[in-house]
Amino acid sequence: MAFKPEGHLNGIEQVIYDRYIKTGIAYDFSFDMTEENGASGAADPVKLFTNGAAGVGLSASSDLKRENLRHFVVSETAEDLLENQQLDCGPQYDYKSSN
Repeated sequence: MAFKPEGHLNGIEQVIYDRYIKTGIAYDFSFDMTEENGASGAADPVKLFTNGAAGVGLSASSDLKRENLRHFVVSETAEDLLENQQLDCGPQYDYKSSN
């Protein structure tokens, strides 16, 4: 249910409501993420067949790194927040977390 101030606010509350209802609220998010993956392996199949007398080593490795930067801004007015049906804050809701 959208908030309707008519009949619910006294004089000073109505003045404050009228002054700030069009106020913009903005959230600025920046996510700087880095993922690093490394892997390596080695094998010497010749030593296995020659009982350790001779060998040819094989090895491989990989070092991978990925970086990602995300930046976004979300903005809305106080009126948008009050009238958003998905943000119903009635007394029937229990906002305590289960933990």
